[in-house]
Amino acid sequence: MDDLNGQLDQRGREVEQGRAERDQVAAQLRAVERERDHAVQRVEAVQRELDDVRQRERDQAAARQTAEAAVVEAREQLRRVERERDQADAGRTSAESRLADRDGQVQELRGELTTARAAEREARAQAADLTNQVASLAGRLGVLVRTETPGAN
Repeated sequence: MDDLNGQLDQRGREVEQGRAERDQVAAQLRAVERERDHAVQRVEAVQRELDDVRQRERDQAAARQTAEAAVVEAREQLRRVERERDQADAGRTSAESRLADRDGQVQELRGELTTARAAEREARAQAADLTNQVASLAGRLGVLVRTETPGAN
């Protein structure tokens, strides 16, 4: 019986040792599961960060496209404004040229008016002189006619 008790004790120790090993393996398994859970959480966090980065990249790409479109539109507006400015400059130059021509015509007409007024003054002066000469001649003719007419005086 001692042999049986010895075997039972031996089996009991083996069972205890198996339980201890099982508990140790179970504890290790729980530790591995915790590590796995932490790793899964870290992977999920990294995946969320990656998703956020990708979304920011898409947002930045969209913003870049919007900015590029705005630059293209601004350049087109600048070209339109420059064309309009060039047209306005050409119009202003043309108007200035026409104004200079008109100023030249006005100066020419003023010169002609001054010449005409001078000619008029000269003509009036000549007319006055001729009137005086005619009056003088008429007076002299009247005196001659009276002196040469018999019985005059």
